[in-house]
Amino acid sequence: MRSPADILPIRSKNRIARRYILLPGVLLILFGTLPGCRTNQTLGAQFDDTAISTSIRTKFLQDSNIGTLQVKVATDEGEVYLIGRVETRAASLQAELYARDTEGVWSVINDIDVGAFNGDLSVTDDSIQKALEARILRDPDLPSLNIDVIVHEGKVFLIGRVRSERERSIAETLAGEMEGVRQVTNYLKAGQRLDPDNV
Repeated sequence: MRSPADILPIRSKNRIARRYILLPGVLLILFGTLPGCRTNQTLGAQFDDTAISTSIRTKFLQDSNIGTLQVKVATDEGEVYLIGRVETRAASLQAELYARDTEGVWSVINDIDVGAFNGDLSVTDDSIQKALEARILRDPDLPSLNIDVIVHEGKVFLIGRVRSERERSIAETLAGEMEGVRQVTNYLKAGQRLDPDNV
């Protein structure tokens, strides 16, 4: 007598077999790094940085003198970058205090400008950011998923980690060549991240 498995069409059997073969790969993607992705951060590290930025933005939302539209937050390896513009020096210092008082933060870089902006922008920040991100993505030598681009009033900030000083220089050159860019601040770290427990 034939078993139910023998009655299944061959195509269905092959489909079931493929599911079991693919399962380990799916689990690896969920709980480890993504093979072949152009990033050197583990998923855990990315989630930690995201949680820090989210916590800081929540604090900014509750303070009318700061707000998330005025100050952008980026976190890389526990280091927080504050970029934007506020009306007073007190507001800038308060934003920095919010960041320093957030769990998981070990350093804060305050690039918040104070007072009114009197410059003339020929290209919008959003246009510069999208164009630069697309250009970095097309460059096969750069780990594009590990480079954050923030643009504020024509000033470009590069944040993240690359594999070498050469890659760091390439990213800065690309940013400087973009139309409308007034200044490039390169915060990219080069080389492999040191394990804090072994320092």
